[in-house]
Amino acid sequence: MAASVKTPVWKGPRSLVESPGYPRYIGSTSGHEVRRRYEGDYELVKAEVESGRIVVGGTMSDLRGAFGQVTIRTHEHYRDVGGVGVLMVTLNDFGSGSSASSTIDQPTYEVEWVQLEKPIEQHDKYKNIDAAELRKVKAAIAEDQDYTGTVADAQKLYAKLLRGQDTYLVFSPVVRATTPRSNQPTGSSAGARDNPPISVSGSWEWLKTADRSVSPGQTSDWDQIEEWTGADEWDADIYT
Repeated sequence: MAASVKTPVWKGPRSLVESPGYPRYIGSTSGHEVRRRYEGDYELVKAEVESGRIVVGGTMSDLRGAFGQVTIRTHEHYRDVGGVGVLMVTLNDFGSGSSASSTIDQPTYEVEWVQLEKPIEQHDKYKNIDAAELRKVKAAIAEDQDYTGTVADAQKLYAKLLRGQDTYLVFSPVVRATTPRSNQPTGSSAGARDNPPISVSGSWEWLKTADRSVSPGQTSDWDQIEEWTGADEWDADIYT
């Protein structure tokens, strides 16, 4: 008979103690960061979190010097092997220290080209096919019949549609601005025709397609991320 496998049982202290090697103090161009890890009875870990002493934006009074100004950004607790409770806390002053404060409200920009699908009959090669001839081509495809017209471009379009080639790819620019903020941005201006803050080669009409806030940011309390998408045309009747 195979020996039964016993479930590991936590044999350490029931009180909440900081793990060996912690706290870890980290200095960088973004500011000061502290990482902490505690172990103990899981119910004590839960009680510590539910007490309100471990909250995002709060501080930990036993830290000193420049690291005493850092605030809690994330905390995580869980039951580990053997029933031990683990509490992990990350604190930093990103966005409030001198090294980061100079970047507040200073956007950085990206330009990305994304692919879009358009109906193949909108391609420049077929722009001279008049509406009546285009209807004949579409009707022949829909009714599984031969196209009998004599317009050369329409014959080429019919051949492509017949083999299932009904779209083609175009590439449009997306301008992205990431701006560190000291406070959470409120409101959003996405969904309207609006020019991006930088220029992109080509003739484009622009729609603001994103305006979101992320916390914690890379070097700040908040990052505001805005995007503008370029297209040949944005319908002015639909998009203000």
